[in-house]
Amino acid sequence: MKILSFDEIVAADDLPQQEVPCPEWGGAVVVKQLMRDELMEARQASGYYSGDDSKDATEKQRDYDIEILQRAIVEPKLTRKQVEKLFEKSSFAIQRLLSFVWDDNAITAIGTPSAKAADEAELSFREGDAG
Repeated sequence: MKILSFDEIVAADDLPQQEVPCPEWGGAVVVKQLMRDELMEARQASGYYSGDDSKDATEKQRDYDIEILQRAIVEPKLTRKQVEKLFEKSSFAIQRLLSFVWDDNAITAIGTPSAKAADEAELSFREGDAG
């Protein structure tokens, strides 16, 4: 396999967009793959790793989902308030969009067993408790 130069990596079109069907709404939306910086911004804005005890895990997950969708949905372009309003619509449509974005960006929801186990293992390792 060819070893790429920096310029070839930067020039690569590696952020595809795709229509995601939302039959509950009578159509589709266009979702893009996110840049690493966008994922980190979503985590920061939602308090994902902040240690902020003013929000419980459910609130952090909801805020994270909103931040992720607001960045990932490109057509129609939505504000945060508009994405929040979508959470009053079909949970099937929202979950389909979230699942697509999570899968497409190799992320997991907060609190899922795999994410929780990975977070605990990393924390333990960083604190020097690894066996």
